[in-house]
Amino acid sequence: MGLLLTAGLAWTTPARAGSTGSHACSALVNVPLLGVAATFLADTGDPVAPDSLGADLIEAAVPGVLRADVLTASTSLETGHATSSASLADVIVLQGQPAELSASFVRAQADVFDTQGPGRYSGVSEIKDLMFGHQAVTISGRPNQRIDLPGIATLFINEQLTSSQGGVPTLTVNALRLVLLTGDQVLLASARSALDKQATPAVLRGRGGLSRPRALYVWSQPECRDFVTGGGWFEPRFEGGPPQRVNFGFNAGFRTVDGALLGHVNFVDHNDGTHIKGVNVDTYFRLGDPQSLCRMFEGDAEMNGTPGFRYHVEVCDYGEPGRDDRFRIMVFGADGSEAYFADDSSSAKTCDPNEPRCGDLDGGNIQLHKNCDGQPATSSGAASVLLPRI
Repeated sequence: MGLLLTAGLAWTTPARAGSTGSHACSALVNVPLLGVAATFLADTGDPVAPDSLGADLIEAAVPGVLRADVLTASTSLETGHATSSASLADVIVLQGQPAELSASFVRAQADVFDTQGPGRYSGVSEIKDLMFGHQAVTISGRPNQRIDLPGIATLFINEQLTSSQGGVPTLTVNALRLVLLTGDQVLLASARSALDKQATPAVLRGRGGLSRPRALYVWSQPECRDFVTGGGWFEPRFEGGPPQRVNFGFNAGFRTVDGALLGHVNFVDHNDGTHIKGVNVDTYFRLGDPQSLCRMFEGDAEMNGTPGFRYHVEVCDYGEPGRDDRFRIMVFGADGSEAYFADDSSSAKTCDPNEPRCGDLDGGNIQLHKNCDGQPATSSGAASVLLPRI
């Protein structure tokens, strides 16, 4: 069972000690009792100016403490909006111990907007198949849920905290934080966003403020220098696709307008155990859709540890909480033959006319950062043409 938790404010620990800016990490392990000093996994670091940062791992292990797959984190600071997110899949902590903690998917997201009132902060925790102390956990849906194992450990679920040190509004979201009786801690999916107005002009620019035209167009798109991130899971519904859950995580695009093209993709198929690791991103373009919210990127890949493959990924960010977002991956061998395919689209789902490439994501989220359509694309003039679904 998965649950999406939003809103709510409570006490929490910082996403990264000594840091005051935006930041995200998939996991933090600090267990001196077992000889493990503070260790950050899939850690973005802090952007020092309007910028985007990403980090990812296809798998991670801290011996005796933690094991997880498909770890992804991102943070982005732009005009009027700071956002950070982190996720990981198939995580197990302190396996075989009384305080054993596990989940099939964990994600946190923190957003801060340059506005006043209740819309300034937006926090989300998403947790699937949570087990603690060898028992299934019923998640209340409220922030700062606390579960105690007397004399052993305490688990905090969906921690959220706002602050405004130095006039910088900040939101931290920790999806799960395990605290042992000794004080040792393990934190899963931590995201903090801080909106420094001195670093970013106080003008909100984002999809929420754009009108949504009802007519459809065929778009002629120039090069697009923005950035897309995502982490999540779905059970492929496309005919011929695998029937079991798959997990994905990625960062792709240009962190800055004049920066290099960067990124990675990690993908695990629980149907047959396939692991796909996209080691770089060397191609990045818009895909044609009315709102220019879809991107395509490609690069070199390893499949089950074997190099020499190419991957092709298509994604769409169709808003919150991400259930309409699209993720499609194809992998090709050196001879060009298709080696793997998965897609979260559903033939049973009807897409909104303005979201013709909609998917059917079971969990997680895809986010397009600093949409390059700050300068509008040009139309071919072919109005009311329905674009084919990919």
